[in-house]
Amino acid sequence: MGVFSGQTNLWMYGTPNGKTYVAKNVVVQDSLLLNLDSTASGSYSGSGNTWTDLSGQGNHGTINGATYTSAEDAFYFDGYNDRVGCGDITGFNTNKLTLEAWVNVNSFTGNDGDTTGFIIQGGGTSLDFDLQTIKSGSTNKFNFRIGSSTNISSGSVSTDTWYHLLATYDGSSMEFYLNNSSVGTNSSTETFQNTRNVELGRYPVASENAFQLDGYLSVVRIYNDVLTSDEREKNFNAYRERFGV
Repeated sequence: MGVFSGQTNLWMYGTPNGKTYVAKNVVVQDSLLLNLDSTASGSYSGSGNTWTDLSGQGNHGTINGATYTSAEDAFYFDGYNDRVGCGDITGFNTNKLTLEAWVNVNSFTGNDGDTTGFIIQGGGTSLDFDLQTIKSGSTNKFNFRIGSSTNISSGSVSTDTWYHLLATYDGSSMEFYLNNSSVGTNSSTETFQNTRNVELGRYPVASENAFQLDGYLSVVRIYNDVLTSDEREKNFNAYRERFGV
């Protein structure tokens, strides 16, 4: 990355397929634990099994089955046995959290018929944190969960469409944002555990082909703090032009 000539608020970045985009703001760096960005060649060069963490924390992703596609500048998870393992991320504040992802879902029903797919998953035992895809009847939704059963779901969303998901938890309340608009809040005082590796694309204690993501994942970030309104807007605006949102 580098500052775009003459503009301190514009950044230019190259992608593995040789395209160039301008992000209108650099994303928030404070409190980052994980920053995976398939649109940046410094995070993924277009080949190999490592998705490099740009946070400086060394939480690099190990790619298992997911395939990089230059058409989307993203990794495709086929809904069967694809995943990215990010290891045992340390440094969590276990009652403050922001999860962020740019995702494009191919199908909200997995190849084995599951109607829940995991985008980001971590925590431990029954006190988890995750972003999910859910099919409820004929309605497709995204879901944010803290603990064993405290959830916030979006309204109906579409397949083959890029969405920005951002979810926050401050130890007493949760909030979930879709394309920088709040879709709901919920109360929770649970302290999530940090005894399980963070994985992308599946629920890590399930069987190999259970609760899988079927779709594209391009950007994943985890913060050990709650982003402010200005920070959420900054991150959303940095990539919205890239994803046509």
